[in-house]
Formats: sequence, C-alpha cells, structure tokens
Amino acid sequence: MAEGLAIAPAIDSLIRHDAVVARADTDVPSASSRNPGFVGVARRALAQQGRLTPGDAANHDWLRRLDDYRHVPALLDLCHALLAGEPGNAQRATALLLRAWRVASDFPDRIATELLAFVAAPTLLTLADSGCLPPFRPESFPLPADVWPVGAAGRHAQAALRWLGWVDGPAAAPQLTTEGRMAAAFSGQFRYPLSYLPMLTRMDSLLFGDPGIALARSGDATERHLDRAADIRFSTEVFQRSCAPVLSAMAVPLFHRSRGDSRPRVVVDVGCGEATLLVSLLRAIAGDPASADAAENLLLVGVENNPVAEQAAKRTLATCGAKHVLIRGDISYPDAIAARLAVDGIDFADALHVNKSVIHDRELVDASPSEAAHAERHGARAGLPGANAGDGIFARPDGSLVDASAAQDDLVRFFRRWRPYLLRHGMIALEPHALTVDAAAALSGRSMTAVMEALHGFSGQYLVTLDRFTEAIGISGLRLAAQRLIGSELTGHVHMSCSHLVAKRDSRHGL
Repeated sequence: MAEGLAIAPAIDSLIRHDAVVARADTDVPSASSRNPGFVGVARRALAQQGRLTPGDAANHDWLRRLDDYRHVPALLDLCHALLAGEPGNAQRATALLLRAWRVASDFPDRIATELLAFVAAPTLLTLADSGCLPPFRPESFPLPADVWPVGAAGRHAQAALRWLGWVDGPAAAPQLTTEGRMAAAFSGQFRYPLSYLPMLTRMDSLLFGDPGIALARSGDATERHLDRAADIRFSTEVFQRSCAPVLSAMAVPLFHRSRGDSRPRVVVDVGCGEATLLVSLLRAIAGDPASADAAENLLLVGVENNPVAEQAAKRTLATCGAKHVLIRGDISYPDAIAARLAVDGIDFADALHVNKSVIHDRELVDASPSEAAHAERHGARAGLPGANAGDGIFARPDGSLVDASAAQDDLVRFFRRWRPYLLRHGMIALEPHALTVDAAAALSGRSMTAVMEALHGFSGQYLVTLDRFTEAIGISGLRLAAQRLIGSELTGHVHMSCSHLVAKRDSRHGL
C-alpha cells in the first residue's frame, strides 16, 4: 500500500505528459527530457515495483487502467486535509471519490489499494497516534466516535477502510477488524512516505517543470518538500527498533576500560537529527560495567544543517546529562566541520564518528584538481568493475541526470575527504542500501525498499547497493573493521548495514 503513496503521483504526472512507456525496459530517459534525472528515477521505481517486468501480463494491468489515476490530485487534497485535521477542505476530493468507490469492485486490487492508501494511511496514523488502541487482541475493536474526521471526509475515510476489510460493523458504531488492528499496529510505515507529501503534491514540477518549486528551501534552510519533524520521528522509530542494539554492540567495546588511553573521549554525529543516536550510545556506554567510567567525561557533539532537526537536538541534548556541543555543518564538507570545532578546542580527528542514514543524503561535490589528479594517478576504481545502469539512476536538484558511475565516483571522493579524520577511532555508519531492480520487484508489496528508493531519488539522494558501498570504502583508502547487516533475515536481502570504517595507513592515499 505504501508503494502507491510513493509512485501514484509520478504515474499521474507521466500520464499528463504522455510519458508512460508501455515497453518493459528500464532505459535511462532521453537527455532531451526536461528533467531526465527525475523521470529516470520514476521509471526505475516502476520497474522496482514489478510494473515493467517483461512477459508478465498481470504486472501490466495498470497500463490498461491509467484513467484511474486521474483521482490522484483529489486524493492528495484529501490526504492533506486528513493529516491537517481540516476535513472541510476536502469536499471537492470526496465528491469525486464517491463515484470511484462505488465502482471499486471493478478496479484491479492493486490499483484500488494504492489509491485508497491516500485515505487509509492518514486515518490509521491518526488512530494509532491517538492512543485509543489497547494492546493487540484478535477480536474486533470498537472505535471511539471522535477518532474519525467530521463530515464527509470521515464517512469516506471509513468507507475506504471498509473496502480494505479493516473496518466492519454499523456506520454508527464501526469496529476495526483483526486485519485492521494489524494494519494500525504497523501504521508507522506510512509516516515515511507521508512526510514527503509536500513534494509528492508537486510531482509535476519535479518531473516536467521547475524542480525548484518542489525542492525549494526557505531562507533559513528549512526544506519545503518534506515534513522534517515527521521524518525525524520515523527515523527515530526505525533506529530504536532495528539499529540501536547493533550500533551499541559495535561501539561500546571501543570504550572498555581495557583499552586505556585509546578510548574515544569525543563522539561526533554529523546529521544527528534529534540526537537520539548520541544519547542512546551514551546510555549504552554508561550501562556497561566495562565502559561506564568512560561515559562520565564523554563529550557529545551534534552537527546539523537543518533548523528543525537542530532545535529537536538541542532539546534532547539539554536533558541528557552529558557535556555536549551542537553546531551547524554538512557531512559533505568534513574539513569545514573540523575547522569550526577547532575554534572550541575540539580535535575532529580524535573523535569516534557515528551517523545514521546521512551518507546517501550528501551533496554531490565535483572533484577538486588534487582529487582528479589522484584518480588519474591511481585509478578511480583500482581495477574493480564500475557501476552500471542497473545500480541506480539519480538526479541532481536541478533535474539533470546522474548515472550510477558518477554517483559511485562521488562516494569514493566523499570517503577520501573523511579519511584524515578516521585514522584513530574511525566512523560507525548506519546506512540503508538500494536493491537491484529484480530484487526489489521480487519483494514488491512486502518491503519498503521501492518506496524508500523512490522518495530518496525524487529528493536528490544517492542510495547505493551494499556491494557498491563496500567497494567505495576499499577504493578510498578505508577498511572495514567490522560490519553487521540488517534486514536480511526477513527478506533475504540487505536493507541496511552498520559499518565501522577506519583509515588505512597507506602512502598511496597520502597518509
């Protein structure tokens, strides 16, 4: 269902510009396209959802039902209204949707479910966040009347959940079914695509107009394409559920008393969000008898370039009980962060660096003359096979195309810029990874991978596969001191890694 939230607005835009290609391929769009990078991201997303798989007629039903996507603008209006608690603004949308729901049985199940997600997702999130749900029980659960939006929007939200089989009972006393309770329990997955609702609403500008309209920032660098507070909440939930134990198991031994003076005294998180990772690690260190004394004088350094996240981090760090510093900075430019911290007497190279889901959100930085000379002298890939179109299609914020090889080269340069600061304690990076088209298509409907890749791609981020990530580490003069893979036990594919990177002492790399 979440896949519909991420891709239906792009399908609607492609239809409006007569750019839906029925043939089953994933070719890079023509460079003559207005915004070939973002159009390429959309095409790849369709392929990753199994919609362009050759020879499978069932996957091409959506091509025969393109007219159904005409409801997407109205659905986006309704979704905004439900999230904002202003259902009165959704009258135009609900009037159109009444007709759609009356013939819903004629929809292919996948299309109907995807379109109804724009109503079901905000309704379930409101329900889950209301705190009215008791611990899960298999029987139906009566819903408080004040959970539903008032008026037509509430009636249509209830109708959507009934069609999905998530609500039954009389209209005056609706109940969540067992399936509905389960959906509500997992409704947090909707928080991620819904946080990008401002960008999804402007998808036509992103693909075929001025991308700046969709991706613009305000004067203080606050994004307009993203509800950053909702995104931070989702990221925190993922970290606490899936990442915190893995990170702690890798990082805490670095602070054990047996390491003596080699223990880190400073932990720096660039792109710290609300600083949950920093505080979680502090508590893990303090809670281990072998490292508890290290927590007493540990300095936590949060680095952020987003005003919303910066304010959230300030609140978190103020109550953590540890020494802390919070500054502005961008992970793409470690030298600038080092210079800023040096003013406060903090040695950036003498810190343990940690981060989550930030490396792929870096700015693409053109090679400097010295970097270009180094690549020419030693070879950008050191004899390893280069990235290809199957590894991804990316876009710069202006919509221009970035092929996989260029993104890979930039990742190598990124790691090289960080290398001087990773000689002593290194960097522990939690990083999500892309999947190949075939691997993602096989998981369609059972994984958030295609959703994540599409939204990252549309917002100018650069996810790579685990293989390419590991390749870039080695080429750049770093090595893996440790690595744990996250997600493979559920799907058979790696969705995230936790990697401890340290610099090699190698004259070839200048150190």
